[in-house]
Amino acid sequence: MAESEHAIASKYNGSSRSDINRASGAALHQYAHLETQLDGIFEFAVGARDAGFVNHKRVLVANFAFAKIFNPDVKMQVIRMCLDTYLTDISPEFSKSLIKEYKALTKVRNLIAHGTVYVSNFDSIERHCLVTPRGGIKENSLFPESLDEFIKRAQFSFYLFVIVRDKMLGQESKWLKSGDRDVVFDGKVVYPPPKTHPIMSVWNGPSTPA
Repeated sequence: MAESEHAIASKYNGSSRSDINRASGAALHQYAHLETQLDGIFEFAVGARDAGFVNHKRVLVANFAFAKIFNPDVKMQVIRMCLDTYLTDISPEFSKSLIKEYKALTKVRNLIAHGTVYVSNFDSIERHCLVTPRGGIKENSLFPESLDEFIKRAQFSFYLFVIVRDKMLGQESKWLKSGDRDVVFDGKVVYPPPKTHPIMSVWNGPSTPA
């Protein structure tokens, strides 16, 4: 049975319009930051960038072309093809689950971008959240706290895609010891990650027991 609006809203603290504006803006910015790494992967795939080499004219063309892929499913398919083609020595489970994680983030990003602000006044506490247009509070409604969690989750995927990009370019990942990168590529991407995950040393987000 679905929870009532009151039951869902009561899990969150009181918040103002400026709180939801701040959190939603920061969340969209973090998602855009994540997508810059997808650009880097596509640039490599079309020969615009490689280790120690950047063809700036090709980069401009690559960025323009990739930005014109408006369908997120198609964009995910392109990135998955890049991974499968150029990173044949990493676990297929890693590639598949990384794209799945990116897809989950994109779904939330779309709600942020197209959601409308809804004000709950249950218990005489004002709480602001994002809901689907003309919709009330549901399980997927986004309060400032859930947007802050989205930011942490998008940061985690950002780090993963940076490591993927670095491996494609044949360069070391500045956040990881050389042996740790292979550990990242060995298994399935899960969120929250276990506290033993190599990225935990630079990410400092939520984790699950090892």
